[in-house]
Parts: sequence; structure tokens; C-alpha cells
Amino acid sequence: MPRRLTHVVYPYGAGPSARRLNRELTRLGYQGPLVNWGSADTNAEEPYERHWINRAASVALASNKRRALEELRLTGVPCPREASMRGPWPQVLRADRHHAGSAFWLANTEDEAQLALLRGATHAMEYIPNAREFRVHVAFGKSIKLTEKQHPLQGEMGEWDALVPVIRSHAHGWRHQLPRPDAHKVTLRRHAKDAVRALGLDFGAVDVLMRGSIDINAQNNAEFFVLEVNTAPGFAGEADTATRYARAFNQAALSQQAATGE
Repeated sequence: MPRRLTHVVYPYGAGPSARRLNRELTRLGYQGPLVNWGSADTNAEEPYERHWINRAASVALASNKRRALEELRLTGVPCPREASMRGPWPQVLRADRHHAGSAFWLANTEDEAQLALLRGATHAMEYIPNAREFRVHVAFGKSIKLTEKQHPLQGEMGEWDALVPVIRSHAHGWRHQLPRPDAHKVTLRRHAKDAVRALGLDFGAVDVLMRGSIDINAQNNAEFFVLEVNTAPGFAGEADTATRYARAFNQAALSQQAATGE
């Protein structure tokens, strides 16, 4: 069963970010609907489903990474292509459910892919080399924050060092920072908003890859790939992300109250 705070409901494992968000909402005097922070327990919604921010059914869809990618592809959101697990190589294999860089395998041969399957992988997708990764936080159709995952071993303009960990997790030294130059923020935000909407979510933190460059004097040759939508993003090392979500939720609640005269 999910755990419940004053304003936030969350599953085991999402406690640190949920408690931080709850404190920010309390500080604002929030009086809106309960925020579903990553709980896919549909029983928790009844009989008050319409009063929740992020329905459990939508969270369940986003939490199943394979199903979510299938839905995003169907709705035209750009994503890495599905791979056959028989090449071409390399390719990325993942489990349906994963968290913070876990259940991630980079396979360069069919034998490595088969080993990943034995360890819990359920699907494969093309590997996007030399791409920059961004996280776009979206709430109620608006982008409230955009960061770029960066590692101290990267070159100043993103050149790759052999020592840079492939798995871009906080535990491996990656940090969310202000985007470096030539990040096509408008396009990143558009794809992120489309992904959140396609999964039926009110909010989400969308991980997007960008490969290629933006030249203002030529055609845009950058490609974009949505990896996933997180419904309970962590706030490690990020000072104001919880505050931005709290403000977005509070403003949505105030707007709804004004519209209904409550």
C-alpha cells in the first residue's frame, strides 16, 4: 500500500522526494488535490480518483518502461527504435521497471544480450551514441525546469572521455546542471510536453536525448529521443525543483478554485 502525507501519496522508495515536496506544499498553504507521487496502486484512488494529481492508471503506464515506450511511439513522440536483440550492435536492454540507472545493460553481442535477458531484461532498443541527455520537468502542460545531465570527466563542449560512465545516474557521478550551449530548449520542451500528455499524466520529469548540433545559420540537424517519463523524480543535489513543482501544483489548485467558485 502507498504511504500518505498531508498532501502527497507515494510508494516505498520515493519517500525523500515526497517528503520534500510535501514540506514545500505545506509552506505554501496548499489546499488542492492529493498529489500522486509515483504510486501505481489503483485501489488507493477510489472513490476520489478525480481529485488526484496524476491518476494511478497513468502512473502505472509510465512506470512500465516497455509499455510507455510503445505508447509514446504510437502517438508520434520520438523515441529510440525497438531492437530485435539480435543486432545491430550495440543496443540497450532494460527491464520493464527500473530506477536510477538500475536494470540497464549495454550489449555488444548476442551473447551479452542473452545474458541481460537472464538477468531480467525485457526489451531492447537502439543505442544512441554521442548524445546529450536532458531532463525536462513538466506540470500541467508547462515546462517548469530544464537541466542537462553532465559528468566532470566530459569535455567543456561535451566531448566524451573513455572514463565517463555510460549509465547516467547520480551514483555514477552524473549531475543535473544548467544546459550547456546549443541545447535546443524549445524542441526539448515540446517533446517533453507531448510525452507527458501521451501518457495521460498531469506532471512528469522527462528524460530526452539530443544528438547532433544546432546551427543558427543552417538547418537544424539535431535528433531527439524521449527515453522515459518519471512520475516521482528524485531531487538529489537540486535546490529548487521541489519548490517549482509545489508552486505549479498550488497555482493549478488556485486556478481550479477560481474557475469553480469554491
